[in-house]
Amino acid sequence: MSASSAPNAPGVYMIENAANGRVYIGKTKNLGKRFGQHVTQLRKGKHHNTRLQAEWSEFGEPTFTFRVHVLAGESEIDLIEQTLIAENMGDGCFN
Repeated sequence: MSASSAPNAPGVYMIENAANGRVYIGKTKNLGKRFGQHVTQLRKGKHHNTRLQAEWSEFGEPTFTFRVHVLAGESEIDLIEQTLIAENMGDGCFN
């Protein structure tokens, strides 16, 4: 999914490296805006998550997929994000 096709709504999202299945999980009040911010930071080599940045630089942009996991209200996204991170923690998760 591209930043321009992501809804401007709150939700939980994943950035997945198709080469190894590793995911970054996040939440936001505006999915479209947040996807754009991630892509900009990654392209500039300045993403706050150094492991995600290193793999983006190694494997290249086409290897990564941005996807909406769930659209949810702002009061729900914290719990959903934390649950997903806990379920994916370890080598399979950038968080």
